[in-house]
Amino acid sequence: MQLSPLLEAVPPIPSHALAAGLALAMGLWPFLAGRPAAGNAARHGVVGYIFVASLAYVALSGFFINEIRTFGPFSGLHVFSVVTLAGLAKAVLAAKDRKIQAHRRAMAVIFISALLVTGLFTLLPGRVMHAVVSG
Repeated sequence: MQLSPLLEAVPPIPSHALAAGLALAMGLWPFLAGRPAAGNAARHGVVGYIFVASLAYVALSGFFINEIRTFGPFSGLHVFSVVTLAGLAKAVLAAKDRKIQAHRRAMAVIFISALLVTGLFTLLPGRVMHAVVSG
């Protein structure tokens, strides 16, 4: 593992990757911690807001990463940014409306699609994260 390819990458790639790492850590927390107990609801909310903010940054900054161009300056990966932003809005609204099952389902789908699936695409040869991981 070598961080220099990431640190030398053009903006916003370094901050995009940092925010994705933060979102990954914050997104794992509810899975590992389980359902929030009465005393942990506030902590769950704080972690959730950090997750939403960091993943929203990842989705928005992704529009400015145009190394793969399929449709003008965009690629098929940019569809994930649109879907992620819509999913985050849906998940936050579900939580505010106390629709816990809908909130839980939306957050799980967002975590899997926006972080894990798209994260795998960053490991393809020629991408910055591939260079980081393969050294």
